[in-house]
Amino acid sequence: MQLTRCSKGIIAFITGIGIFSWIFNDIFSFIVLFSLVSFLFYRAMVFSGNMAIVGNSLNLKRSMEKNFIRRGYDIEVRNSVSCRIPPGISVSVHDILPGGAQVVQGKNECQFQNPGSHASGYQYRMSIFSIGNIRFGGLDIEIRDNFFISQVSFRSSHFRDPNLFVEPVSHFRKRIDTGRFGDLEEERRTPLRGFGVLSFRDYVTGDDPKTIDWKLTAKHGRMYVREYTGLSGYPPLFVVDIPPESGELQKARDNMLGSASQGLRDAIREGGKFSVLLISGANLVRYLPDETSFSRAGSAISSGYAVQQFSYMYRNLDAGIAGYFQKKIWRIKEDLADNENEKQFLDALWNIYNKFVPGIHPTLFDHQVAKVLHEAKISRIYIFSLFQGDLSHIRSIVHQSRMSRIFVSCELPKEIVDSTLLMRLASLGANDIRVIK
Repeated sequence: MQLTRCSKGIIAFITGIGIFSWIFNDIFSFIVLFSLVSFLFYRAMVFSGNMAIVGNSLNLKRSMEKNFIRRGYDIEVRNSVSCRIPPGISVSVHDILPGGAQVVQGKNECQFQNPGSHASGYQYRMSIFSIGNIRFGGLDIEIRDNFFISQVSFRSSHFRDPNLFVEPVSHFRKRIDTGRFGDLEEERRTPLRGFGVLSFRDYVTGDDPKTIDWKLTAKHGRMYVREYTGLSGYPPLFVVDIPPESGELQKARDNMLGSASQGLRDAIREGGKFSVLLISGANLVRYLPDETSFSRAGSAISSGYAVQQFSYMYRNLDAGIAGYFQKKIWRIKEDLADNENEKQFLDALWNIYNKFVPGIHPTLFDHQVAKVLHEAKISRIYIFSLFQGDLSHIRSIVHQSRMSRIFVSCELPKEIVDSTLLMRLASLGANDIRVIK
């Protein structure tokens, strides 16, 4: 609670009267001093009651024209605020923008001055430069009368809704070639030519004259040729591992989810179809086969953002891999003719595998992944994860994909990259490990 100029003037007057009554021992001045102090105390009590009335009656409805946008794009926000204003009170409502956002048109605030119940709507446009699943910061209100000013913050989920998913401009398979004009190159060219025009580039001696784009050539005064998309075959599968809540990895999580979203858009542009396997550790959350709608896939990722994990694998070992290790131990033991200590250790290790291998059975998650790979026709698998903790579920996906002869790529954010993690991922057996920049 802060003082207005009027209150500061009264306090200065009270101070002067106090000094005067103390020096001259004037009873009348003391009575005036006591009256003014009592008046300020009374006004403070009344102001506190009015603050409670405004705070309890405040209600906010916030809506946006869309919930999925790209980084740097503008979006319109519409707010409807209602509250009850006591007499002598004015209220200023200020909308707290998400992190990395700024207002580009209009104002993110409104004011109430007349007493009574009011409902006011205001709208503005904001541009967002952060990525990932973000929310509004809440609402700040400033309450004032002739004597006091107070600021109250509302940070509950009701005042922070709705969620907004911001995608990076190009975080997935980014490749920029010199001399290009138009869109980005797809990840891998195929010898087959598709029907869609991927981009344009300068004419080079030896290019097929049929690929010259004469409209673009006439517009820019130099020759451009069309480059066509390749026929990529079966649609890809995007495996999105939703991580648990963690403030330390928030930026990496936003980068990972934003890049997965960009991958879905690229898949739609290139082939029109894709499949999404949404998991959280060893828990299959949702599966969308042969999807063609980015909004449905994006909504599924957004809704599973804070999913709770129920099942864990804890370094689960496949029976086939365990059997291979068992045979490898037997071969090594046969080569050690003189070293008894090594032979005893290998004998003990072989006995452990011999006892546990017959009891190893595929988990429910293994069966679910196997069913997905068996029913769907998949060209490539992209695994988006933070790769923290136990990676048995990732190992299971990679192992079953390799057995099905499907190319697997692990996509990890640059914020978590270190030598130890790269060595762990290399041991999983994926065909490719890519860093999301």
